Amino acid sequence: MTLYWTDPDNIEPYDDTKGYVRIYHNAGNPAKPYPDYDTLVDSVLAGVEQWTSGPLCDGTWAFGLRVYDGVNEELNGHTFVIFRVVNGEVFDTFPPKPALLADPSIGGKVTLLAMIDASTPLSYPSTVKFFTNDGAGGAVDYSTELDEVSVTEQGSKYLAELLTAAYGETERIFGAIAYDADGNPSMRAAEVTVTPDATAPEAIPDIEIEETRI
Repeated sequence: MTLYWTDPDNIEPYDDTKGYVRIYHNAGNPAKPYPDYDTLVDSVLAGVEQWTSGPLCDGTWAFGLRVYDGVNEELNGHTFVIFRVVNGEVFDTFPPKPALLADPSIGGKVTLLAMIDASTPLSYPSTVKFFTNDGAGGAVDYSTELDEVSVTEQGSKYLAELLTAAYGETERIFGAIAYDADGNPSMRAAEVTVTPDATAPEAIPDIEIEETRI
């Protein structure tokens, strides 16, 4: 990954000390999507205006730049870029991470609801894919989706809901990933665990009334 920028006019101090641009990042930690300004990664001399990283592992990367004059570092906290690396592929736009809820439904089915914050500077979600494990304690299989559901906007949230196929009464783990219109994936939702209820009776389909005269 190569970063490019334009140095500010006053990057060179008034004495003979060289000015620098300092590089910071978050080591790809998706739980901390902002640069770690306590850990310097590299410094670039004024006039270079670019920097190339080494190979980046999968994760959500946030890189920040700050100007340093040899004595003082400016405290800019908003000049940074954020992108995701998934299987070595870089996505510089992606939707927010969904919040996932799972509730047992009738006949061993599970209702999954993904909720995504609509007030975000990231790209807007278009669909959500839902995933599950083998029901025997294995990891969620993110290579095989249960289904892909279009989102609907309701107030400040985007929602996607899925009623799964019927499962047996063993614990299952579910996951979800949102995708924008270009197919860029969000971070994975926090996985949820639920035990389906295959023995609960179905709901009464309808209620009729008959007027009784007294």
